[in-house]
Amino acid sequence: MKTSTNFIRRDRLAGGLYGLLIGDALGVPYEFHPPQAIPEPHEIEFMPPPDFHRAHIGTPPGTWSDDGAQALVLLRSLLERDRLDVDHFAQGLLRWADEGYCAVDGRVFDIGIQTSNALSALRRGAPADRAGPSGERENGNGALMRVLPLALWHRDSDEELVALAMRQSLPTHGHMRSQLCCALLCLWGRAELEGRRDAWDWGVQRLRALASADWGDELARILDPANATAARGTGYVLDTLWSARRCMDAAEDFEAAVRAAIRLGNDTDTTAAVVGGLAGLRFGRFGIPQRWVQGLRGSELLEEVIPRLLDHGSPRAPKHTGSARTSETHPLSIATLALGTKPGRVGITFCPGKKQTNAITGAWDRDLCADLERIRDWGAKHVVTLIEPWEIKALEVQELPSACASLGLVWHHAPIQDGSVPDEQWEARWAAIEPVLLSALDQGHGVVVHCKGGLGRAGSIACRLAIAAEDVTSADGLIERVRSVRPGAVETRVQERAVFEWVQRYNRQS
Repeated sequence: MKTSTNFIRRDRLAGGLYGLLIGDALGVPYEFHPPQAIPEPHEIEFMPPPDFHRAHIGTPPGTWSDDGAQALVLLRSLLERDRLDVDHFAQGLLRWADEGYCAVDGRVFDIGIQTSNALSALRRGAPADRAGPSGERENGNGALMRVLPLALWHRDSDEELVALAMRQSLPTHGHMRSQLCCALLCLWGRAELEGRRDAWDWGVQRLRALASADWGDELARILDPANATAARGTGYVLDTLWSARRCMDAAEDFEAAVRAAIRLGNDTDTTAAVVGGLAGLRFGRFGIPQRWVQGLRGSELLEEVIPRLLDHGSPRAPKHTGSARTSETHPLSIATLALGTKPGRVGITFCPGKKQTNAITGAWDRDLCADLERIRDWGAKHVVTLIEPWEIKALEVQELPSACASLGLVWHHAPIQDGSVPDEQWEARWAAIEPVLLSALDQGHGVVVHCKGGLGRAGSIACRLAIAAEDVTSADGLIERVRSVRPGAVETRVQERAVFEWVQRYNRQS
């Protein structure tokens, strides 16, 4: 489904940047090895198996290389100048090479030969848009590997995106082939950001529609389907692009995509950086394994840039200012999802009684009993809490179980990590809870599900209940139905995918 909420877009934007950096860092220790020497997929981690002779042995696991650093240089330049200023970008590249700007620990390694030559030309005073070597044999993947942040940042026409993608290539890679590969990757990335299922084909179609006479035969060369059979994960720009397509075509999730890229061998960090960025867009930030997010070094370099990217690419609603919102000033709102085949209904809301002084949307100072009374008066007999134990404490709602009991509400605790989806432990717990809730719905009782903000986890589990209670055949239709009563519900891409998987699972069981 195409991206339809601000929350999904933000999830994809963060996923694109994290995915690029994580893919790069994962690929670093496997670089320069032929495919037959690469470990099995399940063994590919930041730290390779003990018997593997890893590249860049002095580099701590989880460190991105020149790919990630140059991508951050580009993104920071775009955010600081609010446009593509190729001279400013080129100076940033020199700062990276000479000072370690945007490099983890300020340490620069793995600079490509062509990029090194271009930087030398810049130091000698060459104009930024003519510094990159432009011979046909000078089509390495150094511009392609860094260009995706442009697609994350850019919000205007496809025509301008193509022009800017080609222009950012010029400081290091001047040949038309490199420029057009960058343009296609940005269009492909835009399609992934929008949630198009035909993302590659859409990008190809748009590039053809925008074709210029001065591109010569290069467009036909880069779009030749024969490139697919020759994808080998090398440092040649065309090979990198088509290797990425090969990996993305077979990708079931982020993990499989980047591991497939590394399994191609050769220029593993760059292939995995390109694939990781695209897979991060497709599967979202919460579709990236948490161990890789936590194991990525250099997180301090992202503390400022990630929020700026998200606010630029997908601005939030204005934050509530003034006094904290209370149960009196802002009575608990319960979105109602009617079930066609059952007399009961499902309610979706945020955490009753929560207290937050630094919430993204503004401060909360709610009354737990007042909120639960509103839930009871709505018609609920059951309350399903999806927040984790630490969140219960942080939101100061430790009395939730006893307060529910005092009002005749049956309380169920089925915690899910924020932004994520149920795991095996949750499924085991839910197997006992779901029949009770379905029975209540059969009897015409209400079931209220809540998380912290009442969007991601609560919206997802509302979908799960509807799937179990009804004959749901369209996940798209169900998600839109839930969002029609609770705008923004089902908040991340991984949650959307879970709804699709649940529809398939329940249909098979029935």
